[in-house]
Amino acid sequence: MAKSKAKSNKGLKFLVVVLLVIVIAAVYIITALALGKQWNPVKWGKGSAASNAPNTNAAVLAIGSDGEKLTDGSSYKMGRGLTLLTARSLDNNQEYAPDGEITLTATLSNQYINGAFDWSAKFADGKPAANYVSITPDVANSANARLRFLAPFSEQIKVTATLRGTASADVCTVDCLKSVTYFNIGPCFTDFGDLTDYDGSAEFGDGTIIGDFVLKSAKAYLSESFISEFNRYLNFNVNFKDGCGVSNRAFEYGIYGGIATPTTESLEYSMFIEGFDDYDQAHKEAIYYAWYTAYCHVNNNVLVDYEAAYKFKGVEVAYFTESDLTGINGYMFQISGSSYGSDIAPNVTLNKNVVFGGRQ
Repeated sequence: MAKSKAKSNKGLKFLVVVLLVIVIAAVYIITALALGKQWNPVKWGKGSAASNAPNTNAAVLAIGSDGEKLTDGSSYKMGRGLTLLTARSLDNNQEYAPDGEITLTATLSNQYINGAFDWSAKFADGKPAANYVSITPDVANSANARLRFLAPFSEQIKVTATLRGTASADVCTVDCLKSVTYFNIGPCFTDFGDLTDYDGSAEFGDGTIIGDFVLKSAKAYLSESFISEFNRYLNFNVNFKDGCGVSNRAFEYGIYGGIATPTTESLEYSMFIEGFDDYDQAHKEAIYYAWYTAYCHVNNNVLVDYEAAYKFKGVEVAYFTESDLTGINGYMFQISGSSYGSDIAPNVTLNKNVVFGGRQ
């Protein structure tokens, strides 16, 4: 009897434990659902580790000489250089001038010395740079100082940390990305078969370094007025394409701060007209004639949409976009069609069988 009773007690205890586990699990699930969590007991059993990854959503204040992207509160060791990203696009009312501070850190080769540091920010000629950057030593630890951008500058600044009571010092050079005060771009072509560059001009404000321009996308298409004039000279219908474009082209700098892309491609009629290559020669000649004749009446027959960016080491600091652009700097976008159309001269024959009667 005693053994039977002991077994019964053990069974009862096991049943109670099972029921208790079920109740706890049910409470856990209900709580999780209330908090919007997913059912994943493995993840629940582990705490979230603190991430040391940089905040990619934060605005980048500067780029280190090693390519490191520095955001507000970032720490950067002395002895290297950095470029402040303060570019702005005035003509598009857009700017990239994020507010924040970068902590510069001076280190001693002898870790057992608890040294005090004096900080300064000066140009190469020794003039103070206090109107352009501020450098504020940490009260608790003078080995750290906070750098803040104040205004664009055209000469490199040197931030120096000097170990107090010695001549020992370390320097961090600070550059400033030039601002973009004017930008425009468009295709350079005059006729079919010409090599086509997308070139233009850019003007810059104060700074010590120029970034890179990238043509994200550009599309050339025909104006409605030209298409209407073109159709007047044909007795068959022509279907036009939406346009021809390029994308992701890097610019090369030209003279006087202008910029230009490498040659893209030659424009052909087939880039604008559906199924052009399938027409027979007579239809093609009719198209050549209609194009050139229409151009003589509507010169600026091309419109352009584009998107471009101003970048520095992968960080986009200004963005430019235009739609329905007809030209830049007084130069109109146009494709004359004269290479083929100006030589088209079909024979004109009068009806010689018509006889006008009259008195002899």
